Amino acid sequence: EWKIYPVLMLDPATFDDPNQLDEVFILKTALWSTLLENRSAYSYNENGLLIVPASDLDVAAKKLYGSGVTLKHQTFSEGYEYFYVYDEETNSYSVPISGQTAGYTPKVVKITKNGDVYTLIVGYVAPTTLWNVSAGGGSKESVPDKYLYYDLEKTGGDYIIKAVRAIPADELPEDLEVADYQQINRTQYVDYEQQYKDYLAGLEEQEG
Repeated sequence: EWKIYPVLMLDPATFDDPNQLDEVFILKTALWSTLLENRSAYSYNENGLLIVPASDLDVAAKKLYGSGVTLKHQTFSEGYEYFYVYDEETNSYSVPISGQTAGYTPKVVKITKNGDVYTLIVGYVAPTTLWNVSAGGGSKESVPDKYLYYDLEKTGGDYIIKAVRAIPADELPEDLEVADYQQINRTQYVDYEQQYKDYLAGLEEQEG
């Protein structure tokens, strides 16, 4: 669960090759993998931003996706408010200490093995909200919104994420609960850069 958390928390679309993922998504997952493992090792600048070496993201990306993935370092944002600024001179990122929240946390319910490939059935558990609180004030047990396959390949002493796949209805164990208010394969990850480009294109069409 800890291994796949930086990927699952952003809820990507399914893929059967990490190179199909967009470059900003890979950067985000590498950054959060780095922060989850090494956050206490980094220092803050005079603006209160955490300074993270880009080389640490390179290492994290290889551990997540294998040697076939290469990061394209760049400044990126979360929405239009939180910016992760890449400084080419220092080869580092300035990271705001607030802003990103996990869309989901993982709940692994089954693992099967075929050679060096481990296939996980993973439940996507949404953060606790007021809808999960009972009338008496107690918190209800969270039920995953959906389940997906995660294929991990054991390479050396590490496990590399090779694919995230939809689970056909007839392969999903019958005893698993799914929250009935969510679409089974809904994806939360948003490419904000593309969203902004689409917005600008719409404005140009209106002006034309």
